[in-house]
Amino acid sequence: MAAYDGTKLIGSTFSFPYSLRIGSSVLPSALISGFTVDPDHRRVALPLLQRLRRHHEDQGIGFSLGVVLSDPTSISCRFWTKYAETFPQNFRFLFPIGYWVKVLAPRTMARAGVKAWERTASRAIGGLLSLTPHRYDPDVRPYRAGDLEQCAQILEQGFRRYRLGPRSGRRST
Repeated sequence: MAAYDGTKLIGSTFSFPYSLRIGSSVLPSALISGFTVDPDHRRVALPLLQRLRRHHEDQGIGFSLGVVLSDPTSISCRFWTKYAETFPQNFRFLFPIGYWVKVLAPRTMARAGVKAWERTASRAIGGLLSLTPHRYDPDVRPYRAGDLEQCAQILEQGFRRYRLGPRSGRRST
């Protein structure tokens, strides 16, 4: 979904259909990523979200999942917190999650850091990254289409103890 001012792209978001398992039920849902709006065109944020909601309704999708940075000073967290307060029927934070990152190009990261501490930390510890193990491992290789079945099995096993999880893309015969 995208928003334009004439021919200039001023906002976009990505949405991918996804079958979500909750208990024994499978529900059509969507994974949402990359919601962004040009700061000079903030007014399109709400219409863009509303258009995405209508698109999901037209597709029979009643539930969407996305990830929001939890830093309360970040623009995205402030936006989604205010959105949740204003439109509680449309949006809820479900639970906090964490993530990990291995910076492969510390100099590039230092230049791109949004906050001063990110740039400083990247410069300060960037040299240590060369000490992390990265030797060749003959058991690690790029994914191949034939791996899909085993990957689906591993994913299903990991989610068995949870009520919420992905639905297997495999069809029973």
